[in-house]
Amino acid sequence: MKPFKIGAAMPISEVENHKPWLFDDERDLELQDFVSNEIYINEDWKNIAQTAKKKLKGFNGRLGVHGPFWGLDFSCFDSEVAKVISKRLCQGVEAAAETGAIQMVMHSPFDNWHEFNRFNIYNGKRALEQVFDVVARIISPALKIAENEGVELVMENIKDINPQTRRQLVESIESNSLKLSIDTGHAHIAGLASKAPPVDIFVEDAGNLLKHVHIQDGDGYADRHQAPGNGTINWHSVFQSLSFLESNPHLILELKNYGEIPIAFSYLSERGLAF
Repeated sequence: MKPFKIGAAMPISEVENHKPWLFDDERDLELQDFVSNEIYINEDWKNIAQTAKKKLKGFNGRLGVHGPFWGLDFSCFDSEVAKVISKRLCQGVEAAAETGAIQMVMHSPFDNWHEFNRFNIYNGKRALEQVFDVVARIISPALKIAENEGVELVMENIKDINPQTRRQLVESIESNSLKLSIDTGHAHIAGLASKAPPVDIFVEDAGNLLKHVHIQDGDGYADRHQAPGNGTINWHSVFQSLSFLESNPHLILELKNYGEIPIAFSYLSERGLAF
């Protein structure tokens, strides 16, 4: 198994602290400055995008952003609330495009309720099918913008306990601009809390729809965002599963403490998993 080139997620303000590592090897970078709803309400995202472009002059790696997610339920059945959610996602894609990003992370809406009630029938239609319809309707305008701007949306597992559900949603929408993301720490939590499969099975199920991975460790209890090696994830199994893919996903260290990025990188590189 060959090692993988990995990058990291951070706000623009942190880029300078990791510039040689990011720029010299053209690593994947994910900017975290575009998650707040407030920057879209007051249109500060435009200034943030301009600042990012200046800070990233000379950067030739793959650039992504994390889109807005706080309070945004992409399975919302209230049509009036759904309009706001859809608008916010569209703004996120516009911000990504303005920054020069080719990818934007969005959050999955699925949780235990969707899994345990997927076959219940409401108004003559199975529950999960209705959720699929609502999600497709809400994200459709953003997908059109993404397709025009060359931005790829990747849906990250949050509370998902069945990796198949998110994959089936993406497959059903049939857009080249919608792919899958896996957060290793979230998948690890689902394994402990809801008897979900281990992280490598999330990778296996996603297959070549997988275009983005948040690499973070933890104890399987809470969303720790620790450096690999400080938790209990089986990293060899995760990277072994990645080695079978042809989709070349963005591999992003997403740590709570940005100062631990070198520590995380060293841990994985010393084990022949990353370079």
